[in-house]
Amino acid sequence: MQGFLFTPLARNSMLLFMKRYANPRGTLLFILLAVCLMIVVDFIFGGLLRPSPPPSYPAQIERAPDISEAPQAKTPPAPQPVEESLFLPPDPARAGGPFSIPTTPGILGSQPAAEPETAEQTTLKLASLPESPAEQAIKLPKAKPYKAPVIVKGHPKIAIIIDDMGVDRRRSREIIGIDAKLTLAFLPYAQNLDDLVKEARNTGHELMIHMPMEAMNGDLNLGGIALREGMDEATMDAQLEQAFAAFTGYKGMNNHMGSRLTRDTKAMAQVMQALKQRGLYFVDSKTINDSVAADVARAHGLRTGERDVFLDHQETDEFVRSALHNLEAVARRKGYAIAIGHPKDVTIRGLKAWAQDAQERGYVLVHASEILQTPAAPPKIAGDFERVEEREGGAEEGAEQNPKPLTIMPDAAPLNIQGPALPPE
Repeated sequence: MQGFLFTPLARNSMLLFMKRYANPRGTLLFILLAVCLMIVVDFIFGGLLRPSPPPSYPAQIERAPDISEAPQAKTPPAPQPVEESLFLPPDPARAGGPFSIPTTPGILGSQPAAEPETAEQTTLKLASLPESPAEQAIKLPKAKPYKAPVIVKGHPKIAIIIDDMGVDRRRSREIIGIDAKLTLAFLPYAQNLDDLVKEARNTGHELMIHMPMEAMNGDLNLGGIALREGMDEATMDAQLEQAFAAFTGYKGMNNHMGSRLTRDTKAMAQVMQALKQRGLYFVDSKTINDSVAADVARAHGLRTGERDVFLDHQETDEFVRSALHNLEAVARRKGYAIAIGHPKDVTIRGLKAWAQDAQERGYVLVHASEILQTPAAPPKIAGDFERVEEREGGAEEGAEQNPKPLTIMPDAAPLNIQGPALPPE
């Protein structure tokens, strides 16, 4: 209003009316006419009576409303990361499609198109959805049976198991004659075993049953006593009974071949139940990487071990020497190691040259039973011979007396296996 009174038009109008109407009544009429004129001019030309327009915004951006007036949306919980093995796609019944993600419009209106999501982002979004009844019904797999660690006192312990004993009688006797503590695994179908096993026991070796089991190659000859996939329980029990009756004095069992059968949980459970009833241990020869034999043995409470190194699936002196060097490295790392060899000329030469030297350099050769894992029981201490005597009822010879310092095998080439990682069955 004040700005309008100082405009030329308003000033001239006021002078005109003041000259014409010099009395108070005329002055009042003049004021009313002036106000009416001001309103008309303001309406026509958009004068000062209208509020100032708000600053202009770009057309593509919408102004946000007052947050205090908008309804407050609940903040969704942050998605929690899930294990990849437990991931399941969402149920299509509770979403727009097999992999659709429900979205809530934001308070700022339309948003620019989002960039394509990565697989990891999609997985996290899917994981945040509520579980379907099918997902809720899934049971997590049970944890593997507890295995008490083998605690080694003193120097590293090494167990050498010689498989396939009893068939080649000449080489079997040469193995028995090696001056070292060995664990000898006799094939149950070998003939006339009584004299060989008696000689082996008298020499101080430990005995095992080397149980034939079906291999991936079903054409391989397993002998007259063997376990095969698909056997009914009665037939498998009969085969095991024949093996248990083949000779006496054994303390455990390991598998001969078995790359197919040791993957069969049901078959392994039947074997381990039979061993448990007789108080025997089991050593998994690990002829295939995904064998379940050792896990099933632990689940049944058996003392259990697994092969670390094969000594002779390449029949050269260099390979046997390299395998023994690798065996020492495993024993230094773990405190103990289990090797498997066979009655072959290269193995006999290699063990005769190595056994005494290894003991002089601080390694301790033991029977397999001395370094087995014990499920759900106090840890067995390898080399704790008082405990071995209490368990087995007889004094164990060979306790360490001031062991010599441990040294590495001299001039030993690193293990360089040119063939398959596992020996052919």
